[in-house]
Amino acid sequence: MKELFSRYNIELGSEQEDKLNGYYKLLVDWNSRINLTAITDHHDVVVKHFLDSALIFSFTSCSDSCRIHEISDNSDKDSIDQHFSDWIQKDHLKVLDVGSGAGFPGVVLAIFRPDWKITLLEPTLKRADFLKHITSRLSLDNVDVIRGRAEEYGHDPELRSSFDLVVSRAVAELRILLEYCMPFVSPEGYFVSYKGEHNNKELDFCEHALNELSSRIIIDAEYKLEDMDRMIYVFCPYEKISDRYPRRNGIPSKRPL
Repeated sequence: MKELFSRYNIELGSEQEDKLNGYYKLLVDWNSRINLTAITDHHDVVVKHFLDSALIFSFTSCSDSCRIHEISDNSDKDSIDQHFSDWIQKDHLKVLDVGSGAGFPGVVLAIFRPDWKITLLEPTLKRADFLKHITSRLSLDNVDVIRGRAEEYGHDPELRSSFDLVVSRAVAELRILLEYCMPFVSPEGYFVSYKGEHNNKELDFCEHALNELSSRIIIDAEYKLEDMDRMIYVFCPYEKISDRYPRRNGIPSKRPL
């Protein structure tokens, strides 16, 4: 596993490797009782779940194509890339994983960065129970689990606009995700969406959502994990997001912005 991660410029320590292997065993055990993932082969889980989740730390350096978007008339695209690459290595970030499911990417990020304070937001009771169990068994003291929906907690004054980093993986179409996630992002923070390459046209339909949510894209990157094409999108707010968003339960998915 260490060698595999090193190919993508990610250093994997022995303690992290042990926790990921423990994570795998618990994932397969629980998956026999509740639906967590269709991927259960050890190598496939390592690549398609663990490594993919961790690539937030190095995706700009291993990307096949990394497009940097201007954020002002005088922005320097190289400096934007370098700024985010440096920023994502910062200590003590406050992180939210929206729709955490089986814990990807949030639990993996917690294993790599025990100094980060990570909240896992998951609406399904059985999956939330799994997340609580696994974070306890792996002694991930930096993780909290909240069972609930983004539409509701996005209006919670203790959570709204309070996270340095919001992440989401395999949850919904990008327009919907933006409404779920951007209200949680702090004024100086970022939202990172993990997507499959087949979703690379979703950005084309996000202009209205970005305008409504006072947000902009700064990076979209394509990369390959063995035979799997992947995308990462990075967004940030440019001013306070309207209190209208997110709309009530179910509306963002039924009527995307």
